[in-house]
This record gives sequence, C-alpha cells and structure tokens, in this order.
Amino acid sequence: MDSRTRIAGSAGSSFYVPPIVRLISLLALAGVGFAVAYLILFSTTVSKFNISEADLELVPWQEFYQMAEDLAWSNQQADSLLEQVWKDEVKLLEGHTYVTQLYELVKYQLIVQTVVAFLIPALFAMILFGHFSDLWRFPTSPIAWVSIMLVVLGSVPFTYWIMDITTQFIPQDLINKFKPLDIMRQGNLALLLWVPDASQASMWQAILLMAVLPAVAEELIFRGTFLRYLHETTNTVHFAVFLTSLLFALLHFSVSQFIPIFVMGLVLGYLYIYGGTIWIPIIVHSLFNSVPVVMHFLYRQGKLAIPNPDEFTIPDIYGIAGSILVIAGIIILGRWRWKSAKAG
Repeated sequence: MDSRTRIAGSAGSSFYVPPIVRLISLLALAGVGFAVAYLILFSTTVSKFNISEADLELVPWQEFYQMAEDLAWSNQQADSLLEQVWKDEVKLLEGHTYVTQLYELVKYQLIVQTVVAFLIPALFAMILFGHFSDLWRFPTSPIAWVSIMLVVLGSVPFTYWIMDITTQFIPQDLINKFKPLDIMRQGNLALLLWVPDASQASMWQAILLMAVLPAVAEELIFRGTFLRYLHETTNTVHFAVFLTSLLFALLHFSVSQFIPIFVMGLVLGYLYIYGGTIWIPIIVHSLFNSVPVVMHFLYRQGKLAIPNPDEFTIPDIYGIAGSILVIAGIIILGRWRWKSAKAG
C-alpha cells in the first residue's frame, strides 16, 4: 500500500498531503471537537436543566458516592457502582430529589460529547482525506457475519475474564488515585441504566444511547481515522493497531478496566484491517456494548437472575473459550479477505 495520502479534489484531481500535515489536521479536528463540546456543555447545562452551580458540583458522581457512604458501602462497592446497579439498594435512586434532572443531564452530556467531540470530527476527517466512501462498504458476505458473531460471543466472557485476572495485580494506590474518574464514569452509566422504566421502548432507547451511538462515534474516530492514518503512513499493521488501541484505552479513563479495553481495541483494530470495512468493528462494538444493557433490562423485567457482582467471576474455561472464539473470528475474516483479494 502506498503510504502517501491523497485528497480527491472537486475536479477529480488529487494532491499529495505530507503525513505530518495530515496528523496535525487530525489532532486539530479532535481538539476542536472536544473544545466545542466543552463550551456547549459549560454554557448550556445550568440554564437548560435549571440546576444551580452549587448543585451541579454534586451532580452526579459525587452525589452517588455520598449515597454509597450513607449506605455504609465499602470503597470497592462504591467504585463498582455500575455493577451494583443489579442490586436492590440502587432502587434508592428512583426516589431521589434530583433523579429526573440527573438522568436528563447525563443523557444530554453523553449525546453532546459523543456527537460533537467524536462523531463530527471523525466524519469531517473522512471527508477531508477522501475516506468517506468507507461508510458505503457494508459487510454482506456470510463469512464476514460468521466472524462477527464469533467475536461477539467470545469477547464478552473473554474481556470480563481478563478484567478478573488483571485487577488483582493493579496497585491499590493507583486505583485510589484515579478513583474519582471511575466513580464519575460508572455513576453516569448507572444512572442512565436505572432511571428509565423497564419497558421495551426504554431498553431500545438505552441501547441506542449507550451502545450504538458511542460505538459508531468511537470506531469512526479511532479506527476510521487514526488507525487508518497510522496504517497508511507506516505500512505496519501491528504498530498501527497497538498504538490506536493504547489511545482507545487511555481515553476511557479507567484504571481497573484499562487492560480489557486495550485488548478489545486490538480486536476491533484487526477486525477493521482484515475486514476492509469500518462497519465490522462498529457492529461488534455495538453488540458488545449492548450485552450489559440488555441484561440489566431483563433483570428489571424479572426475566433474568444476576448473581451478586462482588462474588461473580468468569470461570477460566469460559474465558479461554471466549478467547478462542475471538481469535478464530479474526483468523477466519483475515483468510477470507486474503483469498478474496488473491482471487480478484
């Protein structure tokens, strides 16, 4: 593959763009997206939701943490607030003074951050560098869909198994240092999951908001722009996938889940490279994100029993089986693509 990048002009011509110029452009687009998202939230949050600045300082994660302390939860339980959503104690959220405002506030923040900071810059970069046509290459081959299903089925037990193993080796001092970030992220997710009613309509809304939208935005920015840039400029698949996965994990701001997120980034990166379309990692990412959301709503509808998360671990056999399914899915996809290219 030619490492030089060309942009299609209006008359069908093209001109060479040095890699450093393209990198600066990508970073500038991402920076502008984050800055604009921050300005929108800073200028509209208080007035839009009629919440005073004093109250806003407690919303939502610090307030969740205070409630956890009132219930005499341990620090570990507070840090795992998203997992605690399965337990009856979290029903206290339903009767809290700010619960409706908090839900609308967090939903609004998530949409603005996802769309303005990730989705729009990614789409703009794809148009600017002539990659927008990637969106029209939707996977239609049965082999591609078999690979997608294998990876999705395997990635859930695989990543949770990795998290069970790796969290035992993370220094407690490091976890405590970044505890506020974990509380913030997990508290937001817990609120988004718990506040709506447990109807089918609420479940699909939660899937769209918490699984599909973030997956589309993150895949377009990480795989569709940065990974493609690194792949084209270095001609090195593994380096491009590794560096993009590292950035993907870092920007999730979670110490306890850093390694599982990094590993999932590797999986999504190879799916993009070997699948030849951004839609394969988007579909896998969306389905992976949807699993805990669906489990939560099935639990609330009384259709699923979920064990105490403090006592629940993924058995080694399931983690190993999941890793085999993930690797098999990637290999099948890569060999199919290689044979298709050779035959073509």
